[in-house]
Amino acid sequence: MVRLARSHAMALALWAALWAGLMLLVLAATHREQQAHVRQAAETARAVLLARLAATEHLLSLLANDAPAPHDTLHVRAAHLQKDLPFIYVMGRQPYVPRAARAGYEKSLSLQYGGPVRIRDFHPPPGQQAPWRDARYWQVAPERDYYLPLTQTAPERHYPARFMVGLDLLANPIIGTAVRRSLRSAALAITEPLTLSNGERGVILVEPILRRQSRLTDNRRDNLAVDGIALIALSSERLLSGVPLPADISVRLAHTGRAETIPLLAPATAETRLARLSGQLFGAPDARLPLLRPDFPYRVEAQAPALPGNFEAGPWLAATAALAALLAAAIRTLYARYARARRRHNDPQAHAARTRRREDALLEGVGDAVLIVDSQRRIVALNARALEMAATTRALAEGARIDEVLPLHVELATHGDDPLADCLTRQVRIPLPAHAYVDTPAGKQYIEGRLTPLGDGALIALTRLPDAEPGDARHRRDERLHAHASAYAQSARASSLAEMASGIAHEINQPLSAINSYNDAALSMLEDGDADPELIRTALEGSLAQVERAGHIVRGLRNFVAARRPELVSVDVNQAVRNALLLATPEMRFTTTHLNTRLSSALPRVQADPIQLEQVLLNLIRNALDATGSQTGWGRITVSSEACTGGVRVRVSDSGPGIPADVLPRIFDPFYSGKPKGGGMGLGLTISQTLIESFGGALYARNLAEGGAEFMFELPAPRFEEPPCPTTTPQPSST
Repeated sequence: MVRLARSHAMALALWAALWAGLMLLVLAATHREQQAHVRQAAETARAVLLARLAATEHLLSLLANDAPAPHDTLHVRAAHLQKDLPFIYVMGRQPYVPRAARAGYEKSLSLQYGGPVRIRDFHPPPGQQAPWRDARYWQVAPERDYYLPLTQTAPERHYPARFMVGLDLLANPIIGTAVRRSLRSAALAITEPLTLSNGERGVILVEPILRRQSRLTDNRRDNLAVDGIALIALSSERLLSGVPLPADISVRLAHTGRAETIPLLAPATAETRLARLSGQLFGAPDARLPLLRPDFPYRVEAQAPALPGNFEAGPWLAATAALAALLAAAIRTLYARYARARRRHNDPQAHAARTRRREDALLEGVGDAVLIVDSQRRIVALNARALEMAATTRALAEGARIDEVLPLHVELATHGDDPLADCLTRQVRIPLPAHAYVDTPAGKQYIEGRLTPLGDGALIALTRLPDAEPGDARHRRDERLHAHASAYAQSARASSLAEMASGIAHEINQPLSAINSYNDAALSMLEDGDADPELIRTALEGSLAQVERAGHIVRGLRNFVAARRPELVSVDVNQAVRNALLLATPEMRFTTTHLNTRLSSALPRVQADPIQLEQVLLNLIRNALDATGSQTGWGRITVSSEACTGGVRVRVSDSGPGIPADVLPRIFDPFYSGKPKGGGMGLGLTISQTLIESFGGALYARNLAEGGAEFMFELPAPRFEEPPCPTTTPQPSST
């Protein structure tokens, strides 16, 4: 009996040990899968937050840069935006009010709201959340040099804080810090977390509304160069609304410098005893991701119970007790089930498909053309607006370089502006410069927008400008064109002086030769010993007269124009060609000449002065226009660029009568012109040849076999392998 009892006791102990071991294995496997589940949910939440902050930032930029909308129009837009972006709590444009305008401002608001409205301050108790509705902490603002009162709030039907109208945002201890930081930097700023008027936690994004005629400088007062601010308040409780996250996972934003959190998802789930035991053994599953944004020092943290909410302990206890005798089979079954579940949840293709669906939904929710590119400038994703602008399909666009699908250019760029390269290299937000445009199948389209770094790539948001640019946009474009033409004229004038100086050197040699003759005569008479003073005086007076003549010539040249040294920088030859063609557009408008361009898309940069290089191209194009203008019917001018071992080759050819055989050898001589009498000074080609040679290149001319003339120049560019450039001057073909 004792042995039987001992045997039963040992069997029971072994049974209990096997059951406990199997339960520990089950709990460990479930905890590990729950940890991966939490990590995936945290990464999904972070991707959604980044995309929604980027969309809000783009919307805030449009709100700050657009002209003020009527009151009713803003409310309609805001109500429409809240349907697509429910995390936006309130938005509006708040004006700058100087001290002298305070009385008129308060009177206007009082008439609008049918009761007295004053500019007020709100000072809550230190260390407490803002009790906005407590009248004890509100007071009329004292006299200040300027104010930024809360004036415009939209949408009206979703915003219960009408009582806050008149709050001086700049003097508020909660919001004022971010407002001043935004005004000093003339850029976006985000407040610390605060309590909104409806009791929810959230943050406010602020961006200044700059004046058109002035720029913000560091040595001026915060708001002296602004018309006001644009702000958008986000509710943290709605930042993840519509995102399919598990119900038992809590998500929050944790400050990286102090113990402060912003709850985003906080489910209320009861924790079972088995879950508490699993948490004590293995810890609660959680995930902490890197910093969300440099200007918003918060990171995403997620946490879940040790066991998922659908974990039922009773069946597991019964199953492990019944199958303890078949431990090997049970372990094999559980391991196979665990392996299948892990493969299902960690399937990279399924994860990529889910991520792609989320990205597509976010991109399509934005009203502008949006593209995401990687570090190699290849398109990763784009929305329907971008496909419509590029007139292509998603299958052709994704994976291709943006320069092939929707190339970005800056009109009249002198240093090869490439905002996308700046964004990828410097990892900062880059607004598109004025006169940016994209080449589309429908032609040139002017755009505005900004480029935002996104990991190892960039997010590009583009807004198409209307075809007719009234107001400031067209005025700024005309001013830039005028400045560029003035720079070209100054460069042409300086180059003309250099060539004219070489052409009139003989004018200075004549007085110098006469001075030498007069002095030799005077010295000879002095050496004879009985020189006639009158003759010596005559020789010296003649020498002085020639000195005056030479000085007069030199002073005339110096007063004509100041010397200009070429500024050699890295230049995109194709951009210089586009600029020259744009400057020649007015001259071509009333001609019967067709212009063809064949520009290679993969050219190296060259070292040259951008204005002088455009001067050479414009001179060659004008010469081609003169040649084709002398013939009847339609003429043709072709401008092409290509790469070779030596660097870059540019050709300008025409369908004119060609260069006469007796003129071709002297075509680059100073003051020699092949045009009719009075048609030119004969310096254009000489200046062009001198400029190209100062860049280390060479300029050639020849006649084409099919008729017409061709001018070609080559500029060096290191480390570029293509068919070699010719090393000798091309022989002219028969005319």
